[in-house]
Amino acid sequence: MNKLILSLSLCGLSLSSIQAQLTDPVEIWDSVKNNTYVVVSPEFEDILGTPYRQPLNSYGWEDGLQISADGLNLYTLYAPADLLSWFTYIASNPGLPVCETIGSTQFIRPYAETYGMDMAFNYFGCDTIMNLDILYAHRDNINDEFENWVLSDMARPGQIEGGPFPLQSADNPNEVDHFLFTGPGDISMINNTNANPDNIASAVLLPEPINSAAGEFIVDNPVLRRINNSDTLLLVYEKYVDASLRDFMYAFSYNDGETWETPVTMTSINNATGHIEHPQLHTDGSGTYLYYSRNFDIYRMKQSIPNNWDSWTNEQLLISKGNALAIGEPSIAINGDIAFVLAYHNIEHPEDEFDIDPWYVRNINGPNAIHQENSLPEIVVFPNPANASIQIGNLLSSTISVSIINMFGQEVAYVENYQTNATISVAHLPNGIYNVVLIKPTCEKQSVQISVLN
Repeated sequence: MNKLILSLSLCGLSLSSIQAQLTDPVEIWDSVKNNTYVVVSPEFEDILGTPYRQPLNSYGWEDGLQISADGLNLYTLYAPADLLSWFTYIASNPGLPVCETIGSTQFIRPYAETYGMDMAFNYFGCDTIMNLDILYAHRDNINDEFENWVLSDMARPGQIEGGPFPLQSADNPNEVDHFLFTGPGDISMINNTNANPDNIASAVLLPEPINSAAGEFIVDNPVLRRINNSDTLLLVYEKYVDASLRDFMYAFSYNDGETWETPVTMTSINNATGHIEHPQLHTDGSGTYLYYSRNFDIYRMKQSIPNNWDSWTNEQLLISKGNALAIGEPSIAINGDIAFVLAYHNIEHPEDEFDIDPWYVRNINGPNAIHQENSLPEIVVFPNPANASIQIGNLLSSTISVSIINMFGQEVAYVENYQTNATISVAHLPNGIYNVVLIKPTCEKQSVQISVLN
């Protein structure tokens, strides 16, 4: 990280002075982006790799980033514009005609891709509209990069949509049991769909008091978890207290989303010590964690009482904003990789001032090597893909326990004191991606990802 900081000296010229010499907006943003860095907390430098800007980053505004549990699908809210300046403009000019606010063209970037978004259709007769929609990307392997955005099959002209979240099927990760999204200011759900939903017309609004009958913007960034492969769903989301303050809420459905219990405010994490947003849940070999951003850095807290969703403690800083304006929106794949967004401030060009890009950091020790340095040899799990049973090779110890965890963080099999050459049955497991976790008596852990195809 020190090398990154030193590289910013750029032969004695400041970044702002270089920007001031540029006039082409693409060159300006490239200068800003190429010289922006974030910092992994020293406690996690042996676990998280170097954060980097994802190859599919654009010159538009990519926010509300979400990666699927299996790590193969990526979603974002998108606008081909300087969205923060647009929001500020609207807030500062409440008396302007509608076509000079939501139809304003001064913040739309002519050099930004629209990916086929409809920037003209609207209910107000304006020549154009600041449309926000959801983009989608897919990769075939978690070791590959996301290369290209496409306009999602959820896109609707003149409809603001964001906050995408897929709850993948435990039987087939290519299918999605429930897909959540927001817009405008309410949470909607599509049932029984695919990774890029094409049946948005079937979406239903979640009921009060999750959503407000008045329809004002009060909820955002939902996340959904299925509890113990049952019909019990846990919903966690943001609720706006006012324009600058948010609470984290959680609510249960005991009938697979047909009805919902009254939401409860999380009291073990609150906005008294700083702005919080974008809650995410992640379970690995060491426990369940709540990931989130506070004051535009990325943190996490561990669940202190299992299955108590208001028992978070021991706040840990994961990634700080470095010289960026802000970072946030963490979302976590089952292998522990983190997708997040980074906000830039182009201080020399106030007419084109803010941008947000998708970034990524890989968990270089696997999803379960959280607290301790890994000294286990490289393990081999075979066959992979598996269809009946697996074996584990390259073991130097006979006192290894084995845990198999599905993509929702649930332990689906456990073998204590695994013996060399023994087989572990996976015939009962649904098709999908799993982490095989080896655990030594010293609690050191190592994992490898496998596919089960029965």
